[in-house]
Amino acid sequence: MIDNNKHLGVNTFVASSHGNDQCGTNGLPLTPNSTVIIGRFQYLKTIEHCNLCRYIDIRKGTHERLLVVSEYYERSFESLLNEKKLLSVEQLQQWTQQILYGLIYLQEKRVHVRNLSLKNIRLTQSDQTVRIQNYGLWHMTQYGTCVSFPIGDPFYLAPECFALDLAFKALIAASNSSYESEISDPANAKSCVWSLGIILLELCLGQRLYGSQPIAVPMSTSVRCLKLNVRSALDILLRQNGLDQDERLKRNTTQFFLPMIRKCLSVQVQDRPTFVELLRELDGKSYVSPIQRSLQLTLFNGVTPVLDHNLDLSDFKQLDTSPFRCRTIDQIYYLWTLAGGDLTTVSRNAGLIKISASISKISKFVTDHGDVYGLQRDINTLFDDTSYELSLKELENRFNKMPIEILHPLLEGGDREFEQRQEEFDQIYERQPLAVRENDFEYQFLRLTLFERLLASYPYQKQRLHTEARKDIPPLYRAFTWAALLEISSNVNDVYNRINKDDIAPAVIRQIEVDIPRCHQYDELLSSPEGHQRMKNVLKAWIASHTNLVYWQGLDSLCAPFVYLNFNNEALAYASLTAFIPKYLNNFFLKDNSLIINEYLAVFSHLIAFHHPDLSNRLETIGFIPDLYAIPWFLTVFAHVFPLKKIFHLWDMLLLGGSSFPLCIGVAILTQLRPLLLKADFNECILLFSELPEIDIERCVRDSIDIFASTPRACTYREHASDVPNYQVNNELDMDPFPLADLKFERCPRISANDVIELNDLKAPTASLKTSKLLLIDIRSPDDYIKSALPASVNIAYEKAFDSQNRIIDTRLQSLLDQHRSLVKVVIGNKNHKQAVDFTNNLIMNNASRVCLLHKGIDVFKTTGLLYVPTPSDLS
Repeated sequence: MIDNNKHLGVNTFVASSHGNDQCGTNGLPLTPNSTVIIGRFQYLKTIEHCNLCRYIDIRKGTHERLLVVSEYYERSFESLLNEKKLLSVEQLQQWTQQILYGLIYLQEKRVHVRNLSLKNIRLTQSDQTVRIQNYGLWHMTQYGTCVSFPIGDPFYLAPECFALDLAFKALIAASNSSYESEISDPANAKSCVWSLGIILLELCLGQRLYGSQPIAVPMSTSVRCLKLNVRSALDILLRQNGLDQDERLKRNTTQFFLPMIRKCLSVQVQDRPTFVELLRELDGKSYVSPIQRSLQLTLFNGVTPVLDHNLDLSDFKQLDTSPFRCRTIDQIYYLWTLAGGDLTTVSRNAGLIKISASISKISKFVTDHGDVYGLQRDINTLFDDTSYELSLKELENRFNKMPIEILHPLLEGGDREFEQRQEEFDQIYERQPLAVRENDFEYQFLRLTLFERLLASYPYQKQRLHTEARKDIPPLYRAFTWAALLEISSNVNDVYNRINKDDIAPAVIRQIEVDIPRCHQYDELLSSPEGHQRMKNVLKAWIASHTNLVYWQGLDSLCAPFVYLNFNNEALAYASLTAFIPKYLNNFFLKDNSLIINEYLAVFSHLIAFHHPDLSNRLETIGFIPDLYAIPWFLTVFAHVFPLKKIFHLWDMLLLGGSSFPLCIGVAILTQLRPLLLKADFNECILLFSELPEIDIERCVRDSIDIFASTPRACTYREHASDVPNYQVNNELDMDPFPLADLKFERCPRISANDVIELNDLKAPTASLKTSKLLLIDIRSPDDYIKSALPASVNIAYEKAFDSQNRIIDTRLQSLLDQHRSLVKVVIGNKNHKQAVDFTNNLIMNNASRVCLLHKGIDVFKTTGLLYVPTPSDLS
């Protein structure tokens, strides 16, 4: 959680650029270094420790500039020196322990700091806790290979770092695939021990070493230490700075820490102690009081200290009443951006982005290939280790205008204030575009608060979560909301870790490695090497755990949204993909999936004819069948068709629907393209679908819902759908499998007897055409019809309905179709099934909408008791 003393800060640097002709081993242009950094940064977001400033976000600006947002505190150890503050042994010991706690945690997370300095050690307002800042720069820049500036303050770098940097850069320069393959971290944790030794020495002495001397001085001193082959550099450093006879060396604090400093400044790496050894040495000192030890253990282990029962009650007046106190730092940053916060503007106003005059940027020499010679960019414009605080004043003002009941709502117990505000917002924002709602501060705050509580209460608030998700899903909680909608269990890590991800055929691995770089390559996160590796890991886990299925091209696109949302949680991405596929793509990834694909496309063709018969007729006339364009749609559930942002909005609603909802989305897309398609010929259709025009995704979602709601359930029946058992209420009256050849020959969907009974309420004694939701067209002969028929049905004899050109000649039929355009037309035949199929096909050819065929014909009702004997007047 964030308290009133915790703030956000931003710093910036520029990634180095590749030459125009540089390519990787695969022959493709190298991944931009800014993209590599963005991918590697994501791991740093997982690092949470009480002695480390959390990383929050990274954004790309112009010209490879990156803006990094992290937790921020104004005071640093550098401030202490400027204040000439004398430190007690107890105070410095406590801080040193906290620094070591943070460094030990980073070492466990395989992150080397490399740039530890006075400036990067921050103090909370109470000065009781230290937090290391900017510790991830070395890691995110791939050990300095992605930037043109050195990482680390030369005044604090260990001697081996200077030699190591030269050797490492030479090694990288000699490698042709340096930016495409995994690079090992050349840093050593014990280099950070040296930096800590310099910091402790400066704090004990109360001054900076070397003062204002140039950088070359500490570098030459380090090299000199190596040449002299001394055990520790402490004495040399003191003499170099004229401090070997200084009185401050006799102070208690200095005397206490001097032996430790001497060890930290050992010239040979192997002679320096580890972080754990330093911590043990500090714990063995007698200066640490039991109360301080308890506090330190609390900071390290996260255990709440026991309260002093003699505490003065007046102290409770000092409790934090900030509106931020119950918000996570991620929420605060997200709301800051919604309140108008802009990182580029803040950085430019703070002077972090240094802009040179345009004339100074003119190249001296540019080749035909675009390579620039003679222009050297000022290193000061590439990196500034200054962090600037992001003002939360505007955010605080927004919070202060909200009633406390809105800030802390109750899900149960009649929180009328919150419910009333929700109702008001529902009315105001009901018709607002989703883009407006997602960028409205107050609306998003209410949604964040509500979803935070609902997810915390899952599965007890499952139904409420589904209800609220139908309105929209807050982007900040989309990953966990999707997981809840997919009903994912909590043991995802155990399941994922048990999978042997290396048990994959080499040919499949090669295909995955070919497909992934082409998947959503416009996105900086997924196109990064880290993104590629995470997608590869999740795909390998899915393939290894589904031995009855195979990898088909398109699975990478299907995987991408889950990896993007769960970038630092591969297990949840895998679990989401594993739950998603059987629900919406059951058996699509069989080795031979032709039967499943053909069935799916046939049902899709039926839905097009059901809702847009004129479009169906046009596409059939020019031979533009769904096989030519719709397979990538459904195989990837449109993830191959739309950019990620649109996929998120589309899948927000998809996850609330059944297995047939993707079919409705497909029809909704064609609905938007319908004016173009009705005029297009075959070649124009090919061009249109090769580069799909802009699709209004909100309209697509609305249309999909309308199509789903207006389509009888049985009309989307598929034998291989995952939710087929839902149809088996009554095997005789419901759908059951029938030959694929029949499905492909028919142009309209079938409807089950149960759907007819439900939609027309045939069990009611007053069933009639006036109250029907269906137009029941019985095409049997009048002699058969008058023996038994369904209530509210009309008899249109098949033989007299159409002419030889299949045009409608029965005026009564035409009149019924004109009067009841919005009703579902159910064609009822008898044992001669071909007549019923021809009748429905002819209706569609005449542009009659919402036509379907009764599955199994009139005979299915013989045992229901619903048939009646019509009177002669019913024939007219």
